[in-house]
Amino acid sequence: MSRRFVASITAAVLGMTMAPAVASASPAQAAAAAPAISWTTCTDNKAHQCATVRVPLDWKRPNGPTTTVAVERRRASLPSKRIGAIFVNPGGPGESATAKAASFATLLGRSVTDRFDIIAVDPRGVGRSNPLVCTTPAGVSLPPTLDPTFPATVGEASRQLKYDNAVRLACKKTGGPLLDHMTTADVARDMDAVRGLIGDPHLTYVGFSYGTVLGQTYAAMFPGRVRAMVLDGVLDAGEWTAGPAARAIPVGGRIHSGEGAWAAVKEAYRQCSKAGKAKCRSAVGGVNEWHTVWQRMINRGPVTMMGRKYQWTDLVTGTLYALYDPSTVPEALDEVHNLYLTVTGKPLPPDAGLAPRRTPPTRPGFGWSAAAAPGDSVPAAKSAVICSDSVNPTDPMATWRAAIGTRSATLGFNSAWTWNTSQCTLWPASGNSAYRGSFKVRPATPILFMNPLYDPATSVTAARIAHANAPGSRLVTGNRIGHLLLNDSACAVKIRTHYLLTKQLPARDVACTDVKSIY
Repeated sequence: MSRRFVASITAAVLGMTMAPAVASASPAQAAAAAPAISWTTCTDNKAHQCATVRVPLDWKRPNGPTTTVAVERRRASLPSKRIGAIFVNPGGPGESATAKAASFATLLGRSVTDRFDIIAVDPRGVGRSNPLVCTTPAGVSLPPTLDPTFPATVGEASRQLKYDNAVRLACKKTGGPLLDHMTTADVARDMDAVRGLIGDPHLTYVGFSYGTVLGQTYAAMFPGRVRAMVLDGVLDAGEWTAGPAARAIPVGGRIHSGEGAWAAVKEAYRQCSKAGKAKCRSAVGGVNEWHTVWQRMINRGPVTMMGRKYQWTDLVTGTLYALYDPSTVPEALDEVHNLYLTVTGKPLPPDAGLAPRRTPPTRPGFGWSAAAAPGDSVPAAKSAVICSDSVNPTDPMATWRAAIGTRSATLGFNSAWTWNTSQCTLWPASGNSAYRGSFKVRPATPILFMNPLYDPATSVTAARIAHANAPGSRLVTGNRIGHLLLNDSACAVKIRTHYLLTKQLPARDVACTDVKSIY
């Protein structure tokens, strides 16, 4: 799996109860009354077809104002053997699905794309769909941010919260009606409407990362319409939306991502020690090198190495971003090793150099956007979705308390993920259209969950919870360090392909062990 492909397909990675049935007209009913989709050749990919579909802004008012969503289709290569369409979502939230349609076709392989159309629907407000636009007032710019890291002190927390408040204010004043209707439930209804328009009686779906929340939501809202559903890199939809700690801990801090990241670090050091010092400089010290650097930074403050200052938040974010792609993990461990030599007073190796400052694997996704200039558009689609979906504290400083309170358990990684959703406190959208459970619904065809054992964004813990809450489902794990299982395990690919073609799940959960070591 090339790094370019991994970067193109992954997303960085974070109440009220509604009945599974839509309150008024269902998406299927609205689609039946709408004209057929008018496809044209996509301007950026002549082999694909593009279209725009108009859907109700508020699905409770099917005859009210509308918004548009963009759709892209790759036709099945063997039309005479076509089974149907596979809807795909790459994650985020805030990531364009149409931009990844070709990557999904490559990932799923010819045996699938020969017999299925690939359908990508940009979520409302995202990509080529009618965009969410939040702008700063003329002459007013956003305050500076800590991008790409997160607060380590109360002063830095205050700085980040000022930025968050400015984003919320911009969206409150300029986001318009769309801001109140960007929940995952809205996206699920839009997707079901497109399903109806293309004539498929049931939905086949493949979703990654946040796309697994969309899948779980669709399956809970429309269980009778699920033909097959593959969810790779699983988030616990229950904690994503609410959960017992929702009023004290922002959504990013309760979805188990921090523990997944720390598990990935420990596995990386295990593989390093097994590979030996000739391949990995940390083989002798192992994970104790991380602990030594961590304790030095926590107890005595930043460390300066080769003219660059590192504090514990830099240690966490730099490693976290590297963990998304297994090919970048050895470089990250080497950087920690050099920090270890520095704090223990030992000389650096002759070839020691500063690694480039790592940034989030995708944008939007993990991390914060750069400050907007006066009157500029503020990237807010990620927050508009996750904050509308979820119940959160109403005190902005709750983010600081939760981040510090959980810091030791995962050596800072849960702190990073907690700050990832700091904008959700006092988010100005109503969230009235959100679906917040129950997710314990058995769809017509049970779900196939897939997850690496060492995923820094979507922990296997969350996958196991989602699996336990989904009657009849199966969980396939792989011994991979990195975000998403993708195609790194031939064992998992075989199961996924067979399920998509036949709807047949394995007889039991499967632990695939064929992923190669990072060394």
